[in-house]
Amino acid sequence: MRRKERELTALEGKIAVIQSCKVLRLAMIDGGKPYIVPLNYGFEQLGDTLYLYFHSATEGKKLEALQQNPSVCFEMDTNHQLVEDEIPCRNGFLFSSIVGEGTVEFLEDLQQKKDALNQIMLHQTGKKFEYSDNVMKFVAVARIKVDNFTGKRRDH
Repeated sequence: MRRKERELTALEGKIAVIQSCKVLRLAMIDGGKPYIVPLNYGFEQLGDTLYLYFHSATEGKKLEALQQNPSVCFEMDTNHQLVEDEIPCRNGFLFSSIVGEGTVEFLEDLQQKKDALNQIMLHQTGKKFEYSDNVMKFVAVARIKVDNFTGKRRDH
């Protein structure tokens, strides 16, 4: 990272940014070309491993691309504020962001899918829900096992 003074080095600080974001941008390869989509997500840390969860329809471009190549990159950001100045090069932007990479796995186990959906809903709404087995047939649920991620913040 070029601007070391902006790097978030403590895991707690990076998790705090992940907690405050509501949308992640998931980048993948589709037919040899980059493809990126914004997604709502949930997350959990199990031991030293961070997992991100998302859901989708059971078919579509995103699923096809991820089935072909499950390696992904992701980005999320928050705390946006413009810093204005009369001198153009002194204008700037305050932010907090996370960038990382990992591998997507589609969950097939019914209870794992329900647990993952609850991680998403807990993060997005602060609540957990009950899901019927029948509804689970119509939703794809995936987790990203995060291989590495960095955090960056400009707060002044």
